[in-house]
Amino acid sequence: MVALAMLGLWASGRWAEEHGRSFLETGRAAVRALDDLAAGLASGEPAAIERRLDPGYSGARLGLAELGPAERRDGVAISRFRPGTDELDRTGAIREWLAYLDGFDAIERIELHLDRVESWSTGWTKRTPSTSPIPRRSPMDA
Repeated sequence: MVALAMLGLWASGRWAEEHGRSFLETGRAAVRALDDLAAGLASGEPAAIERRLDPGYSGARLGLAELGPAERRDGVAISRFRPGTDELDRTGAIREWLAYLDGFDAIERIELHLDRVESWSTGWTKRTPSTSPIPRRSPMDA
């Protein structure tokens, strides 16, 4: 009975470790992909951005040109982007990003960060030679 319990604990620990490593590696790959996209955006060249997005990319409009109402905290106005429901292909997404970046007088640096993961499972990622292992769907699709 004790041996069976120990075997169960070992199997549970092994399962947790494997899934934890998978989650960690997926997160690292997402960070690398975001860093790579940020470098493309910083270049300001559509071709540099295009190389970093899958040719089959489609996703919801990010709403970079449409800010929601400002919320004030400690004297600071905070506005959030208002994403759309309409689909953009790779070209449309690049146009949206470039139009947004063009609205600044100067940009010192561009960084992209993951705010949160709505849900995660090992079956959620898709690996192809031309893409990194991050979801092809927008989090807005969930």
